[in-house]
Amino acid sequence: MYHISPFPKGWCGTSARRVQGALKQSDINARYYIGSAYPEHTNNMNHARLEYDGYIIDITADQFNGQGYSNAPIMVTTDNSFHKIFKLE
Repeated sequence: MYHISPFPKGWCGTSARRVQGALKQSDINARYYIGSAYPEHTNNMNHARLEYDGYIIDITADQFNGQGYSNAPIMVTTDNSFHKIFKLE
């Protein structure tokens, strides 16, 4: 797959789907979510992630760190304080 920007910016959908496939091989059925950002929070248009058993799994949230966030490169968390800035589609 071709991407214009370097990882992680713009790679959230592809990355989430790849992680989802890897988890599925271990019988872990994580759900894929994508949402558009509320404009007051970020100028990026959307973001994708996975959820499983109350956990948010996100390996590209750090792409927003230049906009005032401090996300780890790999997030597996129950804390939705960052992810609630996106309205799910």
